Amino acid sequence: MPSFVAWSLLDAVRRAGAFAGMLAVALVLPTSACGANFLGLGDLPGGNYSSGANGISADGCAAVGVATSAAGSEAFRWTLAEGMIGLGDLPGGTANSGAWNASADGSVVVGTSAADGGAQAFRWTRETGIVGLGDLAGGVSFSVAHGVSADGNTVVGYGHSAAGQEAFRWTPQTGMVSLGDFAGGDQYSAAAGISGDASVIVGLGSSAEGIEAFRWTEQTGMVGIGGLPGGESLSGANSISGDAAMVVGVDYSNLPGQAFAWSAQDGLNPLGFLPEAGSIDTSQAYDVSVLGRVIVGTASTPAEGNIAVVWDEGHGLRRPDRILASQGVDLTGWRLTDATGISDDGQVIVGRGYNPSGFAEAWMAIVSPLANPANPGDVNQDGRVDRADLAVMLSNFGAECGAGFYQGDLDADRALTMNDIMFWRRHFGTSYPANSAAAVPEPASTTLALIGLLAAAASLARRRN
Repeated sequence: MPSFVAWSLLDAVRRAGAFAGMLAVALVLPTSACGANFLGLGDLPGGNYSSGANGISADGCAAVGVATSAAGSEAFRWTLAEGMIGLGDLPGGTANSGAWNASADGSVVVGTSAADGGAQAFRWTRETGIVGLGDLAGGVSFSVAHGVSADGNTVVGYGHSAAGQEAFRWTPQTGMVSLGDFAGGDQYSAAAGISGDASVIVGLGSSAEGIEAFRWTEQTGMVGIGGLPGGESLSGANSISGDAAMVVGVDYSNLPGQAFAWSAQDGLNPLGFLPEAGSIDTSQAYDVSVLGRVIVGTASTPAEGNIAVVWDEGHGLRRPDRILASQGVDLTGWRLTDATGISDDGQVIVGRGYNPSGFAEAWMAIVSPLANPANPGDVNQDGRVDRADLAVMLSNFGAECGAGFYQGDLDADRALTMNDIMFWRRHFGTSYPANSAAAVPEPASTTLALIGLLAAAASLARRRN
């Protein structure tokens, strides 16, 4: 076998050229012995120091959110190469914009901006700049874009029609089209997330039973996914995994509000609270990696208020600050309040928090795998460690960012190197049980914070009663 590995590596070098780009992230970010690291993303020039990340591209290379610039609150896009770049705002309104999400490669950013007469959903690319997407006909001028497909060509969010607030789907071909609402309730719906291939949209809507998380497809329309038992229905979906298998969000049917994960196979399951004394307030899930391996969000305790959290099946709900500390990362002075987005491979997390100086600052964390691949060395997850896995790894040599374990970064250091090849070699020839193999999924979408929406929904429900 060594002769095959040597030949393959030489061929990879010939095809990929220099490895400088591939190593960029590993060389620039401070890295612990096991590959974990943490970075404050800074702020825009001018104005008060304040920033927060709302989402991340599926490849883990671009974070988006809102920061304070000299003009006011401004949407931003952050990459390691460029740092934090302000995206501006739409003409005619006050200087006020925010970014919620990005396409799989981070080239398309969506959000909302103040505009003439109200606020308007936007779509940004480097070539076009910030472009308004309009609003639904007949209502107040106010629309918000929260989610975007992997290719950046389908945007979801909510707008206002003559009937009231409605979830929408936007494409360049159709423009903004309402997704409607459930039957029997007040006119109130909002779309929050979208699968990588744009086939499934999730959010919340108003039904005769209350406010309910939904899953929408062209074939089925808006279908409720239920809620936790007891109390009036009050749930909302924040995000969906790239392969459309898992939906995550928050349920307030039984106070306190609790994060949930839903799948067609298992239904809706609560994710619990932090295992700490007095952790009785809330938990909420904002985003989920492919296959539902890792979920991120926020929880609260009476003593500390909001705390960023991550969840995986093996550990339940945990704090990323403590995970990072256990992996050798120094977070002295930082307080992480919300984990708002996660890359498809489950290794890059972004969020909001407070830096050692006490100012609000967006952050990015790279962690050793929170949920290890089911089959070590089996890159394409077909149940065998063989030459097909090596072929996938070699095809990713030269990648500058985003290579996760299912693409060949087996040691989770965000760079595909000889160490990964040797890891594969150690497991070569291993076969795994058929039920542990899984197909490599498509890229994912990202984040919506539903606390404000659900508060408004609760108010509607009270008025109805």
